[in-house]
Amino acid sequence: TNRESQVLELLGQGLTQKEIAKMLFISVSTVKRYLESLYKKLNANNKTVAINNAKKLKISTEAEMIRTVFH
Repeated sequence: TNRESQVLELLGQGLTQKEIAKMLFISVSTVKRYLESLYKKLNANNKTVAINNAKKLKISTEAEMIRTVFH
């Protein structure tokens, strides 16, 4: 989703879950849910792997992410 892309981008910038939540005006538990979804889609078990896998897939837009995950 677009929000997942935003969370991934901020995570890649080195922000903590709390900082991401504050910037996006959402709760930390919501950030955690987005991260769980991202980790699953990116076949990752932590933020470093998720970021690296996203870079390998060159995910930069929501449309690209959807195509990559579902095709």
